[in-house]
Amino acid sequence: MRRIRHFINDESGSAIVEFVALGLPLFLPLFIFLSDVSQISSDQRIVQNLARQVARAYVTAPDESSALARVEIVKGVFQSKYFKINNTAGANISIQINCSASPCLTPDSNISVSAALTSKDGRHTYQSSATEIVDIWRNSR
Repeated sequence: MRRIRHFINDESGSAIVEFVALGLPLFLPLFIFLSDVSQISSDQRIVQNLARQVARAYVTAPDESSALARVEIVKGVFQSKYFKINNTAGANISIQINCSASPCLTPDSNISVSAALTSKDGRHTYQSSATEIVDIWRNSR
């Protein structure tokens, strides 16, 4: 009988039970929030990289038709590699290219690329832009 009474009155280990019962439910929303913030940050970084890579591929192309083909290749690589890894496959990617001169690949002209990613559920849109300058010695090659 004494053992049973001692066991019932003993409070050792009650702090662990209280932490599990009260503390864990408070940490669960924090964990969910931080994982969402991490996903949003990752998607934004990928869109920034996409805009930069598209601008670089466009500026280094030998002519405008191959520049547009390069843009589609870079876009395809990002869709197949980065967006599948980050669970944004099926998202809508749009790319807009603006040139400061006509034709676009005129030496010393600015090429601005705006990239946008709309998540597959339509709740989030990530936008970024990058600007590259066409090499001034382009015609002398």
